[in-house]
Amino acid sequence: MQHDQEWTTRETLRFPSWDDVTRGLATTGFVVEESWGDWTGEPITPASPEWIVLARASDAGDG
Repeated sequence: MQHDQEWTTRETLRFPSWDDVTRGLATTGFVVEESWGDWTGEPITPASPEWIVLARASDAGDG
């Protein structure tokens, strides 16, 4: 087998809105406990490089 081939691919990444993320979590039985916009613990803003979410399964009546 030869390993000198080159492959090229193109992909588009699409990310949901924050509302879609939280709604999806709630719909599947989770509650957002905390969230951060980066690994230093800054709040989520439109310019945040990450969305880090701590969620837990909701108890009956939480969601």
